[in-house]
Amino acid sequence: MEDKYGVREPNPDNLYKEAYNIGIHYVTFRAAPYATVMTLERAMSITYQRRLKEMSTSIISKCIDVFTEIENYGLKATENKYGSNNECIKQYKEVIANTFAVASRGITVFNGTSYIAYIVNNEELVKYAWQIVRIGRKEDLVVVRDVKLVGLNELKPLGDVSFNSRFYVPKEPIKGEPMNASLWQMPIYINGSVHEEDVYVPHGLFNSTIMVDSTKAITYEVTIDGMKEFIVIPREVIENA
Repeated sequence: MEDKYGVREPNPDNLYKEAYNIGIHYVTFRAAPYATVMTLERAMSITYQRRLKEMSTSIISKCIDVFTEIENYGLKATENKYGSNNECIKQYKEVIANTFAVASRGITVFNGTSYIAYIVNNEELVKYAWQIVRIGRKEDLVVVRDVKLVGLNELKPLGDVSFNSRFYVPKEPIKGEPMNASLWQMPIYINGSVHEEDVYVPHGLFNSTIMVDSTKAITYEVTIDGMKEFIVIPREVIENA
């Protein structure tokens, strides 16, 4: 896709289809105990590339002195000197001044290691997991500490039993109301497509307590760094994997 500024952006639907074609069928996330806070930061109100597209080299060369005066003495003083109709001042107001703004951002801090579980049918994908460098917002850099490949036939499936987990779980196969979990609507990747779905996310410091309808999903018991955990996988994923 290409926006009006000429910046090419990947088509998400094509990326999801490509992920499915190479063997990724399902993804879920395990959150370590966490705390969420709000903070203020100077954030870009529009992408750097789009704003820069409007600012040609000739304009920058012509207006650099005016831009410098605005930074040093302020917009009002520079307007008094050059006039509000000055071309460089107009460019500053329309482009540069609107590039950044103060915005509130939520920051989630994990107390420990988080995990991502991919359901795949291509063992070669394991080596690509080492190349994951960020998750979520672009600023959220991550380091991959370990990657493991486990066959579903090696795991222990459970029936309709209650269990504690920190993995995200879709609402659809859940029986009753889970304990220590909040319901969020978020994108869910299943078999090459993404759609909005209600998902139970564990509270910051406590594991969620869940019971799954085994006719709609299969719960697998896994061991992660010596800890017992449970991953819920919709049956439609298992049938297509």
